[in-house]
Amino acid sequence: MVKFEFNQTLNTIVPEKVSSKMMLSHKKPVEKISKNYNIDIMQRILNALYEMGKSMITDTAVHAGLNHYTIKRYLNLMSTLHWIRIEKEEKHLVLCLTETGIFVHNQLCDLIQEDMISNG
Repeated sequence: MVKFEFNQTLNTIVPEKVSSKMMLSHKKPVEKISKNYNIDIMQRILNALYEMGKSMITDTAVHAGLNHYTIKRYLNLMSTLHWIRIEKEEKHLVLCLTETGIFVHNQLCDLIQEDMISNG
């Protein structure tokens, strides 16, 4: 398992236009709430969207093995960080990865692969 500080991740893979102090809808800075999020769950969501392409929230939650409450909580943060885009198509909300989200996905996959090689 790859272990690193979430704030370090914010500093290295979030584009400059998104500061770690960017406010979320509930008015808490990202750096204050970041300890309440698990990077492994974020990786599962990124993997699901990477494999599925555009998909509805429920389909993404099922693919990632998460309940609806958990995924919606994470999607708020990931959207603020510009890792995902939430679009409305007909009557449904559809999720898709942004370029930043694809970059983050690939970086996390590389870290996991390096960790697996070094731990044999």
